[in-house]
Amino acid sequence: MSLYRIDDNALKPVPATTFHAEGLQERRDLQQLIINQPGALGSDMFIITEEFENWSDSYRRIDLLAIDEDGTLAVVELKRDENPGPMELQALRYAAMVANITFEQLVHAHQDFGDAQGLDGDALSRIDEFLSEKEVNRDDLQTAKPRIILVAPDFPTELATSVLWLNDSGLDIRCVRLLLYRAGDTLFVDTGQVIPLPEADDYLVRVREKAEEVEKVTRRRRRTLAVLVDHGVIRGGEKIRPYALNMGELDNFDVNDPKWQAEIIADRLIGWNKNLNWNGKAYSLSKLTSLLRERHNVPFPNGGPYWYWCLVEQPESSLAELASPLRED
Repeated sequence: MSLYRIDDNALKPVPATTFHAEGLQERRDLQQLIINQPGALGSDMFIITEEFENWSDSYRRIDLLAIDEDGTLAVVELKRDENPGPMELQALRYAAMVANITFEQLVHAHQDFGDAQGLDGDALSRIDEFLSEKEVNRDDLQTAKPRIILVAPDFPTELATSVLWLNDSGLDIRCVRLLLYRAGDTLFVDTGQVIPLPEADDYLVRVREKAEEVEKVTRRRRRTLAVLVDHGVIRGGEKIRPYALNMGELDNFDVNDPKWQAEIIADRLIGWNKNLNWNGKAYSLSKLTSLLRERHNVPFPNGGPYWYWCLVEQPESSLAELASPLRED
């Protein structure tokens, strides 16, 4: 990326420089610049403290600990070099260390920070004022999964690839690039979030939330099957049939007709698919339910199939109801 100035109706480049060439240090200079203007990170942030080290048996320090504008704890890692090394791994370690930090610990850390920086007022009032401005209740402060913000002049391919993969896995890591320019005696800093791209940020959040919801439903369905097998409710050779109470119109349908019964293939699950035998073929419960509904007019509603089947020997409860009290929540 290049920076230009307009001179005599022409674009003239402003020479790029580096933090190292200008003698700017990470802690003494870059860190303090961000403290004085946290908006350079791309969002309105409240700096809790710098060089946070409130844990035992470790010499490691978090460059900046902050609260983002949505009330999420943020770990900020700064590097002045164009090759910042595995800073994402370092930041992950720090995020794990401060996960679930208490509000009281944050207030204490900010009090020491405020005293060192010469800030007005007390720590609790400053934090509450920021949260109030952002319409975030103190009890809604999110610390279980801290946001990570990596700040550097450049992000090598291997680092960027790791960040993208970690974000796809449910973490929230942002890469903010700082580029330095010199024009005469004046230094300029160009900042911008490069991962994820700001215009894609909201979209990626929605995609991630949808994926998490789908995964949650999938895990729950698998857990239902596992619970029934693990507790011996379902065994090989037992039969299941449609469960009348959760079915649709039954005027012309007999739930007790043996032709609608399916047999459990084995005591032990064979993966998620094909654990039932119906008419000499193996099916999963979902596939069999869809087949009977769509091709044989069995009045199964749409939805989780475990609510629409019961054991032939226990017709008073659906499979889902049998599994419910056995779950370890």
